[in-house]
Amino acid sequence: MVTLAYIYNIVSITLRPSFTIYYTADNFCIWMTADYLCDLIYLIDMVAIKPRIQFIQSGLLRVSIKNICL
Repeated sequence: MVTLAYIYNIVSITLRPSFTIYYTADNFCIWMTADYLCDLIYLIDMVAIKPRIQFIQSGLLRVSIKNICL
């Protein structure tokens, strides 16, 4: 889901200024709904998934934020 949201943002942000025929006042709500849905997916990923990231270093399970960021 996060990958799809990422691809949507890459495509829509780069193409909207170029193809203004598709970005009109009539479909503004549709574009904003899709943008906010992608933002919600990112937020859920940051709150629910990212805190559970773990990795193994020297045979030991590391869950500390300090160790993960380094």
